[in-house]
Amino acid sequence: MKKLAMLLLLATAFPTLAAAAEVKNLKVGQEGDQAVATYDLVATAGEREAEVTVAIIIDGKRRTADQLRLSGDFGKNVKVGPGKRIVWNATADLPAGFDGELNWDVTTLVSRPVMLPASPGRAHDQVKIGSFDMQKVLLQSNAGKKALEHLKETQRSLSQEALKAKNDELTNQIVGEIVEVVKKYGRMKNYDFIFTRNDSMIYQDEMVDLTEQVLRAFNTAK
Repeated sequence: MKKLAMLLLLATAFPTLAAAAEVKNLKVGQEGDQAVATYDLVATAGEREAEVTVAIIIDGKRRTADQLRLSGDFGKNVKVGPGKRIVWNATADLPAGFDGELNWDVTTLVSRPVMLPASPGRAHDQVKIGSFDMQKVLLQSNAGKKALEHLKETQRSLSQEALKAKNDELTNQIVGEIVEVVKKYGRMKNYDFIFTRNDSMIYQDEMVDLTEQVLRAFNTAK
């Protein structure tokens, strides 16, 4: 069997803009030569199904479902409910083996248009909106790099289950810290909304991209 030592850092299921059903409790792991993601698809407005998108970031390069050998609960018309499962034939896509960092992004597509209300006292066309790439901030921040190095140092001494638990602990901690920094940044800069970027955002003017600002603010705060 080829080497497939995956650091399953930063498996994410961020809420999408106006998506009805939401991906919750995303967990990733490894079963033999296959990588597996499980999640719950939770209804928020009585819907029975949703379109679920999948991407895997491998050493910083994003691959979408059409570029991967995936099977399971993704694509159109995924039924709402717990225990959804996506299997990735990793050794088929990475025949030379892999010993590095990868990261799942599982989310639902926007199912209806969103109307963004202005803050009290401000006209609708004066709403201040920004977004940022959570994945990039996680991976490129000082805290994210430190966490990744820690996982690399300990992966050979921990079981797969223990490594995953440590990964989840570090990821949740860093995400929570980034969220607090973004809230503070938003208040300071008078933003009405700051979203995380994901596949459901069909178009975004680069002028509203706050990724570099958030990354600098987070590194400064740490």
